[in-house]
Amino acid sequence: MVYSNLSSVIRWASIYWIWTIALRRTLFRCGLYINSYWTGEMKCPFCRVDNDRVIDSRSSQDGFSIRRRRECLACERRYTTYEHLEAAPLKVVKKGGIREPFQRDKIRRGLEQACWKRPISDHQIEAVVSAIEGELFEMFESEVDSRYIGERVMEQLGKLDQVAYVRFASVYREFTDVRDFVDELRPMLDTEKRKSR
Repeated sequence: MVYSNLSSVIRWASIYWIWTIALRRTLFRCGLYINSYWTGEMKCPFCRVDNDRVIDSRSSQDGFSIRRRRECLACERRYTTYEHLEAAPLKVVKKGGIREPFQRDKIRRGLEQACWKRPISDHQIEAVVSAIEGELFEMFESEVDSRYIGERVMEQLGKLDQVAYVRFASVYREFTDVRDFVDELRPMLDTEKRKSR
């Protein structure tokens, strides 16, 4: 009697687990299943499911961020996330005296636009953003002028790519005509002439 009850329990448990696994897989494919037992996960940018695993973790060169390579368990695609140190809030003082929170993504977007269709990798852009961010948090406690950030971005771009530098300068310094471009290019051209001699 006990044996027959035990075998029926095992049979029903195995049927339950088979159906549960099948249901989870179906819900994964539909993007509806979220595993609430796992914490600290990111939603997949492709299927929007919150179920992944970390494949690789590396700290950045500056030591202020961690790059994590993740794989979604639902769609099996891979993506990269960055984990950054949350420091005391730094405010950026704009031209009109308006203060807003520092956002590293704004620097990144500006660099991406300036470097569009240039031979500059995402890794190089991320390195520039991290260097500028590290310097700002090291030098300033609560507020930084937006002009200082712009000048630092221009300085870094000048080392990275001259075309990207001019693109960024044209927007940042609000060029109105060709003379503004020539004035910005003149020091760079003079430096090139001196190097070629």
